[in-house]
Amino acid sequence: MTTSTPHADASRRIPAVRRAFTLTEVLIAASLSTFILAGVLSTFLLLGRTGLNASAYAEMNSRLRDAVERFDNDVRLATDVRWHDERRLTLVPPDGLGPAVTYAYEPAADPDAPGRFVRQVEGAPVEVLVHDVAPDFAFRRYRLPSADDVEAPARNDLETRQLELRLRAVRPGARSPAVSQLALSARCVLRNKAPGA
Repeated sequence: MTTSTPHADASRRIPAVRRAFTLTEVLIAASLSTFILAGVLSTFLLLGRTGLNASAYAEMNSRLRDAVERFDNDVRLATDVRWHDERRLTLVPPDGLGPAVTYAYEPAADPDAPGRFVRQVEGAPVEVLVHDVAPDFAFRRYRLPSADDVEAPARNDLETRQLELRLRAVRPGARSPAVSQLALSARCVLRNKAPGA
């Protein structure tokens, strides 16, 4: 016994409807995709720049903090100061505690370009504490405040009891915006300087 299954007649088949996107639909989809991708890309670039700037600030803050801390420690230890000008001074430690230490701003060849803040122990090579320091760098010296709480700048090494360091680190940006960070140390007192010396 054989059974057979009826086959549909080829002439009775319903033709398949082929549906495709029109040119207008493709152009609209491409335009929307372009706008969405442009937004995503610009957000990605903005996040990248923000990350680079945050990294630059963190690095500058770390270097500035280390430099100011070393300066503060040397000032507190010093028994005297030799003032060369507002961009260079030498701190004299107590007898037997080592050689004198000079702090200075070394300008770049271009007067508007950033220089560097350096420390040099007498007889040793120069140590760069902060690169890319703005040209508005300055040391300031003061006498101790008087009884009526009036502070005055010191006129000579003998009067100098406090030192202040003002520097601004900059990071010129070729691919990202320039970054700058101001560091103003607290005034440091020459604790070991003898009265009247």
